[in-house]
Amino acid sequence: KYTFGPVFVPSSTPSYMARYEAEHLRSMATQASEVLGGSAVLNLLQASGKEEIKGYGVLLAKYLKESCGPKRGCGQRTALWGLQRPPFRDVSTLLRVRATDDLGDRK
Repeated sequence: KYTFGPVFVPSSTPSYMARYEAEHLRSMATQASEVLGGSAVLNLLQASGKEEIKGYGVLLAKYLKESCGPKRGCGQRTALWGLQRPPFRDVSTLLRVRATDDLGDRK
């Protein structure tokens, strides 16, 4: 009857069609080691061979770090917002990447 996965609220409708300039993504890629450390995510992004993809991964990682955990609202009402916690029951998230998958530009 109800969804039980993570919920992104509030989400900005215009952001669904957002677009980044390639130069901005390449500039963000220079922060990859600082933001991602020596993680497997960094290795995956580097495997794409594209600075734009690495830069997008940096932006996504920065967003997740900043948005995790409850944030206090403002005004007279008590409100907490931010990414919702995953369910308490045992669940997994799976990202499948095959050797034949194209990690390049999608147009």
